[in-house]
Amino acid sequence: MRERQRTERAAYFALRNAGGGRMLTALFACTAGINLMALTGPAYMVVLYDRVLNTRDAQYLAGMTALMLVLYALGAGLDIVRHGVLLRCAQRTDRTLSALLLGKRGNARAIADLDRLRAVLGGHAPAALCDLPWVPLYLCVLFLLHPLFGLLAVMGGVLPVACLIIAERRSAVPARQAAQLNVQRCALPTS
Repeated sequence: MRERQRTERAAYFALRNAGGGRMLTALFACTAGINLMALTGPAYMVVLYDRVLNTRDAQYLAGMTALMLVLYALGAGLDIVRHGVLLRCAQRTDRTLSALLLGKRGNARAIADLDRLRAVLGGHAPAALCDLPWVPLYLCVLFLLHPLFGLLAVMGGVLPVACLIIAERRSAVPARQAAQLNVQRCALPTS
């Protein structure tokens, strides 16, 4: 019970310091808009093949193309806003943790860890994590378009992960041996 309360307090502290409810709501809204706008290209192609090519309606094609460009511009604008919100959250977290470290006279390792955390929060990783829950929606859309599209997308996600796991397992022993040799080399007396 106490462990759960500690975890809830830590989560509340992290959310409050990352930007609070307003920033997280803005982040969720921007992410939803970006991911819905990302379906613009496939929807445009479906309309193009189903309606425009059959009827050869140039005005409909021009209207759909203009709408597609507007939606892409809106998606780009939302991406810029989301990046700004994520940067503000990273800055707020950095200020809070820096004040805690300076108040406790943090050591060099803690400051280096804070620098790494700042680099991660200011990078593209938080945006990728925000987009991750939308993957099932994309997979469903691909499976609805054609089962082979969905299978291709799943394999495109599974194969790189499998390759990374295999590479990690095959390189673990040589990496460990290289690290041991480096330690032994550093231990040799210098003349």
